[in-house]
Amino acid sequence: MSRVKTRAPRHGSKLLFLQLPLPDSDPSGVAENAPLAAASLRRALHGSPDGGQFDCALLRMDADGPNDAGVLDAIEDERPDIIAATLYAWNIERTLRILGQFRKSHPRVRIVVGGPEVAPGHPFLMRARCVDVAVSGEGEAVFPSVLRGLQNGRAVSSDAVAWRAGGRLKWGRGPAVVPELASCLPPPDDDWLNASGRTACVETTRGCPLDCVFCCYSMRRRRLAFVPAAAVAERVALLAGSGAREVRFVDPSLNAHPQFELLLAELARVNRAGSVEFLAELLADRLTARQAGLLAAAGFGEIEIGLQSVSPEVLRAVNRRSDPALVLRGARLLGDVGVRPVIDVMCGLPGQTLEDVKRSVETAAGVRNARVQLLHALLLPGTVLGSRRRELGLEAQALPPYRVISTPHMSAEDMIEADRFAAGVTGLELDAPAGRYVGRSLPSLFAEQHVLAAGSAVAPLLPGTSARRALILDGDDLFGHREWVACVIRRAIRTEPHTLWQFVLSPWKEEPLDLADFAAGVIAAERDHFLDRLKPREGTGHTVSRRVFILLKKQRRYSVSWQTAAEELLSRLFY
Repeated sequence: MSRVKTRAPRHGSKLLFLQLPLPDSDPSGVAENAPLAAASLRRALHGSPDGGQFDCALLRMDADGPNDAGVLDAIEDERPDIIAATLYAWNIERTLRILGQFRKSHPRVRIVVGGPEVAPGHPFLMRARCVDVAVSGEGEAVFPSVLRGLQNGRAVSSDAVAWRAGGRLKWGRGPAVVPELASCLPPPDDDWLNASGRTACVETTRGCPLDCVFCCYSMRRRRLAFVPAAAVAERVALLAGSGAREVRFVDPSLNAHPQFELLLAELARVNRAGSVEFLAELLADRLTARQAGLLAAAGFGEIEIGLQSVSPEVLRAVNRRSDPALVLRGARLLGDVGVRPVIDVMCGLPGQTLEDVKRSVETAAGVRNARVQLLHALLLPGTVLGSRRRELGLEAQALPPYRVISTPHMSAEDMIEADRFAAGVTGLELDAPAGRYVGRSLPSLFAEQHVLAAGSAVAPLLPGTSARRALILDGDDLFGHREWVACVIRRAIRTEPHTLWQFVLSPWKEEPLDLADFAAGVIAAERDHFLDRLKPREGTGHTVSRRVFILLKKQRRYSVSWQTAAEELLSRLFY
């Protein structure tokens, strides 16, 4: 975690931006957490008459960052007057927990939240007592006036802003102001965006030409807005000059840009040496052979494509105006020029059957050079699909990511079978597989590791400070100390529910494998983690956020048959 600050304020109000990262169970992965919202809001604030009143700071964190206590300490060190937090499905529970704890000891600090999770009718955000103001949609136009209202007690009246009144958040009245895109984007050399390493994110478009009922893009901005092609190329050139080797365009549909072909030509010009790889999402049914060639020439490595289903009836049910045959044609055009199409197939849409999912996966997998992703339908707050869940008979999770569990046409068992089938066809592993669960060395263990002796006192706070930790439970008779093992697991999960835990059994001799079953059952009995709600699970364990490993001691002997049985068991219990 690092802290990035700007110049000292004229009037002394400290504004702290907070965006917690996506949890990542892969210890070798580097999950990006680009603070796009914070950079845009800072730009809007500095362009307003009130900009000089605030000293802006950013807590920058990645998946290897601090645990909740460490985040609280970092916020405490900044001594903020106002906290602005960006909420996504993957961080809203953890963010609200941390802010709730901070509010108890700092009741005068004001807290503003925004991001994709903020929407009327949210299942639990509006009850969060720590939040003073919630902003839905694009916040740049109202952010300065929200801060002014927090200082002078005059609430901004807008149906995109909810203020705390009478113990709860209440939405205002009046249409939301849609900002001009050019005034929202931070400058290309923004220090907050260029400090994240080799990967950079670029926005060229806001809004989406489609109106799918499972998405919020078109609901929050009816009119599309664009950054001129030359300005995009200038931004990319500066990012490449600062060390970026991968640029991800975050637009919902890159080829919705009216200067799409000119944009590709400009990108090819600034990337003549091929030092940068571009990634994007686009509408494949609108793609031409010429444009596919331009994408390859510019340096695009992967293009994400939303097929969703090969059934026109299913697509009509979700108001997705696309022809699956043309989408697949566009995907083939990309594969023919060496650009990998990443084809999304959805599961759990209204009217969709298991047979349709299987047919869609098989069809997509037949495209040369393609990678197929099976994505489960989510009832995201603020979407039309979410508001029609009862009418359509959709059963879904109450907590993020709000995954559809069953429909009138697909049972919970069908969802599991769809995942199993997709994995078999594509060869792709679910989530982040551990690779090896039993051995004298375990490459999948997190960097921060702590050894606990069997039977030792379990402290109220377990050792360590990071949000990804391995606890090595060491002893001569771990099975005999299984209640101690259970105590450690429960204490870890209950005191730090958002930390990713690895519970590593380090036996001095061969132990009954019932111990691993027992530990998996203890984990399964606790409240689940966001990562484990992403996919349907079958049986005990099958989690990626909390796993059991067996670390063999180098000076001890264990039979090959016992090691093999232990590996097979843990591979079945966990992903």
